[in-house]
Amino acid sequence: MTTPISIAAARLRALHGLRTPDAIHAATAVEGGATGMITNDKHFLKLVESDFDVWLFKKGGP
Repeated sequence: MTTPISIAAARLRALHGLRTPDAIHAATAVEGGATGMITNDKHFLKLVESDFDVWLFKKGGP
């Protein structure tokens, strides 16, 4: 893990209340240049960033 990812993860934990592993996952995506993520974990919906989208994947379709 890089220093920028560590700092971004700490910020996401503080601002959005994500658990550490989830904050690291999201921070890695953000620092890697991703503009969003697809997940089936509803707690990622806490992640409200102006330049990062979270789409919830529902098993079995829409």
